[in-house]
Amino acid sequence: MAVGIDAASDAHLAVADALVRVWTLLSSTAQRSVQAELDQWDNADYPHTTAAEHLQYLQESLTKRLGKHGQGPLLAASLSPNLLENIYEAVSQRVFTLYGMTPPHEIPLRVRAAVDPIYQGPMPICACGAVADYGLDPFTKQLSVSVTLHPARLGPPTLASIPYLLCHELVCHVFQGADHDSEDPFAEGWMDRVALLLHQAWAQALFPRAPELARSQADELSSLVRMNLPGLTRGQPVTRAARRQGWEAAGMVNEILSRFDSGTAPPTNFQLLSIELNILRCDIGQRLNFVSAIRATVCDEALEYALARRLTDWVRGRCKAADVLFFAE
Repeated sequence: MAVGIDAASDAHLAVADALVRVWTLLSSTAQRSVQAELDQWDNADYPHTTAAEHLQYLQESLTKRLGKHGQGPLLAASLSPNLLENIYEAVSQRVFTLYGMTPPHEIPLRVRAAVDPIYQGPMPICACGAVADYGLDPFTKQLSVSVTLHPARLGPPTLASIPYLLCHELVCHVFQGADHDSEDPFAEGWMDRVALLLHQAWAQALFPRAPELARSQADELSSLVRMNLPGLTRGQPVTRAARRQGWEAAGMVNEILSRFDSGTAPPTNFQLLSIELNILRCDIGQRLNFVSAIRATVCDEALEYALARRLTDWVRGRCKAADVLFFAE
């Protein structure tokens, strides 16, 4: 007898939600105990099959091993069928307000589970158990945001990372004017920097359970997907290089535009320009040229001056985002 993958995901989400507020107070031994129980979700010797039964089993198995900080919250854990939908609603409302528009059609949230690990390389305890994607759902043939869960890593840190994952998909992709391409440095690197900055500013509202844990997990995950780790599968070194290039170019522009900001609360000048650039109808080649030109300013004084002048003109309302996109021409 074994617990089904969907039932395991539901029970693990309930445990993660119960413990996320106290996760950083637990000892490393207690955290490892949680991870060990999550790892064996498909144990054929379990005498139970449903999510409710699996949650009860986890409560009975873990309570005495969590110490005073974790016992009470774990015993109060309950299945929360709308947990991820509520987070998605909070993220989407803020992103759509920031863009000043709603999508031309409904963008539903799809939640699925997967047996295979989602990320490569050594993973922190109970983290890296979720990934998000925006695109055409292969089953419904509708555009949607999908979240894929890996039950073996579905602990409190993974739950805390989900607001950032959703921020990335909604900020970077729902309104982007260029066709989707995993090697697009602007969509995957530049706009991820925007999404991360917004998430860090919004974390208290998006994940009031544990905003600091959400911020730290967002930082770790954003950094992880830019790393050129050994053993990456085919194509990943290229996409990760594109993310690094876009991230670097965005940082250079952010540094210039921050001089014109009167405060740090969103939206900043950098975030506003990025949004205007993101919705421009253009092709991947134009985005590649834009990012490359910005990175080239470090060794080309004329190009550096042209970028600074164009950004200043944009701040002063003397040009549009499209003029910034083609500053090097």
